[in-house]
Amino acid sequence: MNISKRLTKKKKVKAAYILLFPVNLYMDYFASDFLAAAWWSYMRIIITTSHVFISASAFLIVAAAFER
Repeated sequence: MNISKRLTKKKKVKAAYILLFPVNLYMDYFASDFLAAAWWSYMRIIITTSHVFISASAFLIVAAAFER
């Protein structure tokens, strides 16, 4: 995989996570049912992925500590 594709993926992940907060604010401010439905379906995927990576990083830290 070349460097430009990797950078593009990183930007998408950052943008995907950052969009959680403003969409939630706009959903409440405008009382939009459409934004609420979009946010809830989107949030499940992003939060689940985030928790998987947090758990994996904690496991790797523990594994590295036991290795030493």
